[in-house]
Formats: sequence, structure tokens, C-alpha cells
Amino acid sequence: MPAADPTVTWLPVALVVDPDPAAASELSAMATMAGFQTAVAESVTAALVLARRLGVDLVIAEAEFVDGDVLTLARELREFSEAHLLVASTNTEEVDVVAALHAGADDHVAKNVPSRVLRAKLEAVRRRCSAAGANPVRITTRQIAGDVVRERGLRMPAP
Repeated sequence: MPAADPTVTWLPVALVVDPDPAAASELSAMATMAGFQTAVAESVTAALVLARRLGVDLVIAEAEFVDGDVLTLARELREFSEAHLLVASTNTEEVDVVAALHAGADDHVAKNVPSRVLRAKLEAVRRRCSAAGANPVRITTRQIAGDVVRERGLRMPAP
């Protein structure tokens, strides 16, 4: 077994799932500041591929996507992952929040939540993550299921 590379930092992985590139970038930056490596997907399909492939510790997701919604994402994610699922959405109607939580989300916040509150929530999740299986740093861009997926700070595990 090769010796560990002391120049590689091991961090938990957060996957940001949002069809709006500006919102995804903002959430990704917040997760990075909270101590996560980040990957970004713009659809449910791409999110599920990345979540399975990367073994993510945290998923931050909007409620609506071109190919589904957060309920679909939550149900399918729970089939193979125990990652913390935080819904960050403009849709904060009680019935929608409860539905997301029942489908498998762990938390639900309004997208306009104060940044200090969101960062504190992300840091709380990070404290509970085990860095043992985290991925070392590398930056790539690729296509998955027709969606551009921006992976920031990640090395893809061997297939």
C-alpha cells in the first residue's frame, strides 16, 4: 500500500444541487468556507450519479429541477446514502417543507437564510462527518447525463 501523500488535505464532500449557476456557486462557496470539498450538479440525474460516485457527506439541494424535484432526489438518495440532506429553497410553504423532511431531507432552510446561520448549520454537519473516506484535491469539469457538472476540489475515486 503506497504511503499517504502529506501534501493532500482530506475533507468531507458536499454536493450542491441547484439549476441556477449563481445560486449553486454561492452555496458551494459557503460549503467550502465551512470546510467541505464541493461538487456541483444542475439536475437530479447528475446529482445521483455524483453522490453515488463520490460518497458525499452532505447534499445541499434546491427544491425544483428540470428532471424532478427534491422529493425524488431525497427518496433515491436514501436508497444508497446516509449523507445529510439540506434543502435550501425559495419554496418554504409548510406542506412542502414537511414533504421534503418525510421524503428523507434532514433540514430545510429558506434560500435567503442569513449567511451566518447557514454557515453554522454547515459547520455542525462537518463536525459530524468522518474524514476517513474523504477525497483528495483535484479540479475537473465533465458531462454527466447531458448536464455540465462542475467538480471542485475533488479526485474521482477509481470506478
